Amino acid sequence: MNSSRELKDIARFLQEYANRLMGSGVHTSRVVRNTRRIGQSLDVDVKISLFQKTMVISVCDNKTQEVYNEVTIIPAFPISFELNAELSALSWEAYDDRLSLETLWEKYKQIISRPKMDPLCVSA
Repeated sequence: MNSSRELKDIARFLQEYANRLMGSGVHTSRVVRNTRRIGQSLDVDVKISLFQKTMVISVCDNKTQEVYNEVTIIPAFPISFELNAELSALSWEAYDDRLSLETLWEKYKQIISRPKMDPLCVSA
């Protein structure tokens, strides 16, 4: 069971995570799958509504049915297939290893702070 504060913290992480994916050019269905997968690992049900520039995330505790919502503007980031792959892998690691929210934040921050590949190295 998650407290109201924990639900809010989970929603804030998921909003940040999903925003980074959306802003980096990831397909909406992948954003929904990855975000819901992380939610499952934290014992919450996640519902996401995605629009061109706005996202609504609802996080519901599986036991108490308490709900917390986040509405956010989707920022624009450079398109990055590398980031897409790393953040997708994080969702599976969260699911497989049931990572804590604190650990998820640490790993997320490591991923987004890494130097990115030079576009000249990946172009045809």
